Amino acid sequence: MDNSVPMGGIKTARILPLHDKFNAIPVVLALPPNKDEARGVIEEAQDAGVSHFLMKPFTLNSLQKRVEEVLAIDEPVEKHPYAKRLQKSVEEIVENQKDIVSQCDSILGANSDED
Repeated sequence: MDNSVPMGGIKTARILPLHDKFNAIPVVLALPPNKDEARGVIEEAQDAGVSHFLMKPFTLNSLQKRVEEVLAIDEPVEKHPYAKRLQKSVEEIVENQKDIVSQCDSILGANSDED
């Protein structure tokens, strides 16, 4: 979750546990790239019960790895109602990214042959 969204990631993290449908979802908060700013966000987020963070900028692979780590730490995936779907979505995004990179490499490789 990105803290720079209009409602704010920390505020959202405070609200999610209040709803039965969302209270089992662990929150990974994206931190600003500035370390001093990130420290303040971490302190505020910890007060809201957030304990998982990821520093910006991050890659899809690092996001996938962090989500997998958090799901393994908090509880078994089966206990999170949306965890399997979230994990599958992240895997699909990473796979699509690989396909796009591969297509770009093919196009660029074909164009370099024409030069």
